[in-house]
Amino acid sequence: MRVVVGSSNPAKKEAVSNVFSRAFDSVEVIMQHVDSGVPAQPRDNEVVLGARQRAERSLALIKEAQFGVGIESGLFSLFGVTLDIQVCSIFDGTRHTSGTSPGFTYPPRVLKEVAAGREVGHVMADLSGITRIGQKIGAVGYLSKGLIDRTRFTELCVIMALIPWINKGLYEL
Repeated sequence: MRVVVGSSNPAKKEAVSNVFSRAFDSVEVIMQHVDSGVPAQPRDNEVVLGARQRAERSLALIKEAQFGVGIESGLFSLFGVTLDIQVCSIFDGTRHTSGTSPGFTYPPRVLKEVAAGREVGHVMADLSGITRIGQKIGAVGYLSKGLIDRTRFTELCVIMALIPWINKGLYEL
C-alpha cells in the first residue's frame, strides 16, 4: 500500500508510517509538500479544511497511492478555551475520514503573541530556544516536558482518522 502525506514535516511522516504500518501490511509512506490553502496560523474550521485539502492535493500528485493524508495543526476556541488540536484527514479519492488529537492550551504569553499576528511555531521557537520546534519535539513536547512528543501527538489523530478504514464493514466505506 502506498500512502502520501501532504507535508514536508518528518514528524508527520513518521507518525503516519508508524500508524499505517501497525494497521496494514507492506506500507510505503511518501512525503509530498502541498499547500494547505489556509492561513499559516489556522483556526477552527480552517484547520479541518487545511487537513482535507492537504489529503486531496497530495493524492492528486501521487496517482499510484491508495491514500492521501493531510494533517493540520491549529487553534480551536471551545467553551472559552483556546486549544491546539491536530486534525488528520485520510482521502482515498472518493471519501474523507477525519480524526483529531487531544488538545492542549498554551501559556497566556504565547496566546497573546498569536493574537497579535505571530505564528505559534515562531513564538514557541523563541520561548523554547528550539528552532523548527514543530519538526522536532513540537510545542507539545516542550510544554509537557517530554511526556508526549510531536510524533506521538500526531499518531493519535491519524489513528482516529483511520478507524473507519480498519472497520470498513461498520462504516460502509
